[in-house]
Amino acid sequence: MPPPPGADAADALHPEAVAPSKQLVPAVETWLARSSTPDQIARTLTANLLAQTVPVHHLALLLEYRLTTLLPPPLPMAPPGTTMPSPRPAPPPTCDGCERAFSTHDPHALCRDSRVEGIHSAA
Repeated sequence: MPPPPGADAADALHPEAVAPSKQLVPAVETWLARSSTPDQIARTLTANLLAQTVPVHHLALLLEYRLTTLLPPPLPMAPPGTTMPSPRPAPPPTCDGCERAFSTHDPHALCRDSRVEGIHSAA
């Protein structure tokens, strides 16, 4: 019987199957804090499951074991006094004449089109 519309996928599972999976959340959060992607976590947890000759009776215990024993190393700490680089460069300045973004070192410069228009209008 399918779950009713709007029901969460976890609601459709048996309560004994949901409870152990909720216990895995802190371990998964540790993986994410170490810059692992959800795809990397999924690959680690599911690797070679079908190749096992012994049936898995307690999937939550197997997943907990894999999450703790295969945990990636922590990220290196930055030396004291250093700052982490900015993840994004500063946006380029915009032209004072037309608001077009362009590359320049002068924040009050005009783009080429605005400079040309300024020469023609001054003449």
